[in-house]
Amino acid sequence: MARKVFSLICVTAGLVYVGCYRQPSAIDIVKNGLLPGYTAVTVGTAFDRTFQNGNWSTFQTNEGQTMVEFTGTVKGSALDKAQFNIYPLIEHSQDYLKCAARTENFKPCVESVTNHLNVPVDFQFSVNLERRAFDLRFVDLKPFSKYQPDNQLNSQDAVLAFVYR
Repeated sequence: MARKVFSLICVTAGLVYVGCYRQPSAIDIVKNGLLPGYTAVTVGTAFDRTFQNGNWSTFQTNEGQTMVEFTGTVKGSALDKAQFNIYPLIEHSQDYLKCAARTENFKPCVESVTNHLNVPVDFQFSVNLERRAFDLRFVDLKPFSKYQPDNQLNSQDAVLAFVYR
């Protein structure tokens, strides 16, 4: 009887140990991680605050690298407020073209379309599961172009400053 009780305790302890110390997923590593220079807020929290319709997924490259991809949308008004150049994103929209055809003052047209604009975003991180580490590898910079008069180039640094503002 004592042997059965001891065996039951060992099995239970083993299951508790495995359940409590599971390997985090690649997505968990990124979402709960910190980027260099932005150590006050996790990636997941910063992305949740900045983007809408967020979706996290994983895939393997042809070379076997584990990647985590975040896709979502950002409001055009938020990009405009941060002085990103949204005009290339709206200049061909039907709403903008209809409005611009009726007036010579384009500012109300830009504001109207911008307030309803949801711009797709895409970020990719490479993940080392053994080290529980990751690196930002790709940012689709198209939604994040800066106005040329500011003389600021498109860069991941500008995007991260926007995400962590």
